[in-house]
Amino acid sequence: MNIFFDGRAMTKTNTSGIPEYAKLLFKNLIETRRSDERYSLFFNSFFARELPDELKGLPFETVDWRIPNKAISALSGVFGFPRIGRRFDVLFRPHFHPLRAGKGVRDILVVHDLSFARFPEFFSPKKRAWHFLQGVRKQ
Repeated sequence: MNIFFDGRAMTKTNTSGIPEYAKLLFKNLIETRRSDERYSLFFNSFFARELPDELKGLPFETVDWRIPNKAISALSGVFGFPRIGRRFDVLFRPHFHPLRAGKGVRDILVVHDLSFARFPEFFSPKKRAWHFLQGVRKQ
């Protein structure tokens, strides 16, 4: 089984909630994988980013399109592409950054918090616009 893990929420230095969750989940998935599971980590940024130290030396492929994440979000949210191709069986998204699975690819999305949808008045106009552009209601 080929699993495409969206690691864009991870950073080398940010140890807050979702980045730490994504990093530790991916590390544990790799360390406990079955022999028929192969992982690819989508670690995209227009500028080169360094993998978190905990992931170095683990057996996985890194996929880096070197496209700005804002462009991926806009294209994926509005036009539905780019899509993760048939080479993968599963797209796992530990956060709701837009990314579309191709036909026949299972899409797993983890939603940590929907307070922005239930209580939009507690968010700035900029944050409300960001959440709207992520297309969460469509997912």
